[in-house]
Amino acid sequence: MGGGGGRPDIPDKTTTTNEPWSQQIPALETTMGLSAGLTGVPTGNLTQAQQDAAAGAADFTAAPQAIEYYPGQPYANFAPETEAALQGQAQRAAGGSAVNQMAQAQNLATTSGQFLNAGNPYFEQMAGRVREQVMPQVQGQFAGSGRTNSGLAGRALGMGLGDAMGALAYQNYGDERANQMAAMQAAPGLAQTDYSDYAALGEVGQAREAMQQQQINDQIERFNFEQTEPFQRLAMYNQAVQGNMGGTSIGTQTMAGGGQNRLGSTIGTGLLGAGALATLAG
Repeated sequence: MGGGGGRPDIPDKTTTTNEPWSQQIPALETTMGLSAGLTGVPTGNLTQAQQDAAAGAADFTAAPQAIEYYPGQPYANFAPETEAALQGQAQRAAGGSAVNQMAQAQNLATTSGQFLNAGNPYFEQMAGRVREQVMPQVQGQFAGSGRTNSGLAGRALGMGLGDAMGALAYQNYGDERANQMAAMQAAPGLAQTDYSDYAALGEVGQAREAMQQQQINDQIERFNFEQTEPFQRLAMYNQAVQGNMGGTSIGTQTMAGGGQNRLGSTIGTGLLGAGALATLAG
């Protein structure tokens, strides 16, 4: 037989089981059961302790130890000055500017030619001054020959007055046409002032909407907090019961080499001891 004997060496095998501390297990089962109860998952596969904890999820949610949301208002209201400014701006924007309205009305009258049709209210005054200047000149030319009241004198007077009045009327018409063209160029800017009023009114609306949105956001945050509050409290409890609290470790180890080798070694040692005793006895 071979000198080694026995079976070949078998590799080591170690089995270790880690279990939580016995006094920690009820707390962990409570956490697992409450998690199932709060989320509404089936509890048929849970232990009885976990199912009991899941059944108490409603009581856990309504517990007086629930985390409270900040009871106050988390945003600032409009200051009295801001509120007054918003109201004034809204009224001004809705009513428009009397100055702008008058400017628009005057511009409309000018661009539509009303002053050309109605005439210049000061035209007659100017015409009177022209007559006062032209008539003495024309009459003076015929007075020396004693023909002041002659037909030729009347004709000359009519021509002189016509030329002077025509020039005055032409100048008046030209001036008003220039005013009309200038008014047409200014019309788009005056029309834009209407939109400035609307823009100012829109700014007030945006400020009000921003305040209302803060109120809505506060309601949303409060609602979300109430929905998740039990889970936050459960997470705090779970964190408190987690960790290494003196758990139990159970290990199983199989030694290297065959059992026969170790037995042969033991028997050989025993025989050597017996031989030594026999020698001493002889």
